[in-house]
Amino acid sequence: MKKTTLVIILLTLAFILYGIGLSIKYPVRIPGNVIVLSTPTNFVEYGIVKFNLPDTQDVPHLVYEGSAGTSTRTLTFDELSSCAFQNGATPCIAMSVSPSQSLGDKRVLVEGIAQGETVLVRKIRVLVESEQSIAQQPGAHFISWPQAVLLIEDCAVSMVMQDHSLNVYLNLLDGRRVVAVEPQIDDVFEVVGHTQTKCGNIPIATE
Repeated sequence: MKKTTLVIILLTLAFILYGIGLSIKYPVRIPGNVIVLSTPTNFVEYGIVKFNLPDTQDVPHLVYEGSAGTSTRTLTFDELSSCAFQNGATPCIAMSVSPSQSLGDKRVLVEGIAQGETVLVRKIRVLVESEQSIAQQPGAHFISWPQAVLLIEDCAVSMVMQDHSLNVYLNLLDGRRVVAVEPQIDDVFEVVGHTQTKCGNIPIATE
């Protein structure tokens, strides 16, 4: 009896150790927990992008009408900054032309994180003449487009919504909501379509 019990204990330990080994080699993704949310936006303004203001060199500034009159903020970019145009969007730091060529003297809508006189851009959309792109409220949690694709493919999304300014909103299974900027309009439909067999029908809407 004691020998049988010892064998059972040893087999149990072996299975536990094997399982630990697998989890290390093949980490299990928990839906809704594959990302850490970045700082939410606290700045949303329409304005004109200006370069080479006094005492600056090749530095982008947003000139806009604030509550206290005309204001100016320095714009900075990182890997989550998206530059959106009429023909699509791309990470700002990956653009093939200089920011002064693509953004200089353009009317834009900027969403980002304001810190003092600087705004870390999350999305900057160049507007065509007379366009009134609808600005979302501050507080959005932006993620990259590859992160958004990964979340959809991991079946971690309960609903997807796309708007005409290339924003894709993901409602996550854990209750969080994030937004990404798709490269081309309707790209998200293709991503969701590829996951139907694995994830079932994910509700998707267009605003």
